[in-house]
This record gives sequence, structure tokens and C-alpha cells, in this order.
Amino acid sequence: MASAARVLAPMALLLSLVLQLAAAAAAVSPPGPSPTFPGDKAALASLKSAVDAATIPSYSCLASWDFARDPCAAFPCGVHCNTPPNSSHQRVAGVSLDPAGYSGTLPAPVLASLPFLQTLSLRGNSFHGSLPAGVALPPSLRVLVLSGAVCEADAAGELPLRSPAA
Repeated sequence: MASAARVLAPMALLLSLVLQLAAAAAAVSPPGPSPTFPGDKAALASLKSAVDAATIPSYSCLASWDFARDPCAAFPCGVHCNTPPNSSHQRVAGVSLDPAGYSGTLPAPVLASLPFLQTLSLRGNSFHGSLPAGVALPPSLRVLVLSGAVCEADAAGELPLRSPAA
């Protein structure tokens, strides 16, 4: 009996140490991806609702956007996100609609509400609407892809384009 106790005591101590190390490792492991900023999630939902539902094929990227899930963490396509420094949320940095022939209203105010948007691709789709005076595209926008897109817009003001920095 005494020899069994001598063997079991070190094993119990070793097991205790392993469990403590596992708990400590779990406590310091990096958190999962931060959630999408609520305003960006709402803007993406507004963008999707601006597209005529009859023009969203079931196999398309836009059809996969399920807002019960977090866009930056769970959307399989069409949305690219970044986490800005000192932020607890991911922000939408890119929206790329697949060329599925979507049709709908150009949601300029929605696009303006995505302040970290750097890339917007509407290629192969058809949008109409107006750019109301005073509504500017996000200042962070660097790439706007309209190839093959049919965009009918009545620009009430000037499209705010900036010249590249010298």
C-alpha cells in the first residue's frame, strides 16, 4: 500500500500541474474575431435590401448574406473587414458584389455610412438612383469597380473625387 501511495502522489501532483497550465493557457489565449461594428452591419443589410429580391439568384454571394450571423466573421463572400487600431469592432473595408445581374437602387447614403470602406465593386450588376447633394462617398474609398455595371444615376451634385496625393 505504501508503495502505491508513493506512485500515486506524484501522479496526482503532475495531473494538478497540467490542469493548472491548461487553465492558464486558456485564460491568455487570444480572443476570437471581434464582432462587426453595428452600424456597418446595418449598412450591409440596407445594401442588400436595396437590391430587388427577384434579381438575387439562390446560388449568388448576396443570397448567402444571413444577418443572423456576424458579417465580418461569417459571411462566406463579398465582405472584407479590418480591425482598426484601438477598436473592439471589425469595420467593413471592402464590398465586392459578384456579377450576378443584381438590380436595384444605388444606396449612396448607405455607402457614405461605411467610413472605412476602401474597395467597392459593383461589376456586372445594374443600379439606378441619385447621388443627393451633400452625400459623399467615404473618404477612405480607394477602388471603385464598375466594369460591366449599368449604373444610371442622376447626380444632383458633383461626384467627390480627390486627386491622388503627390
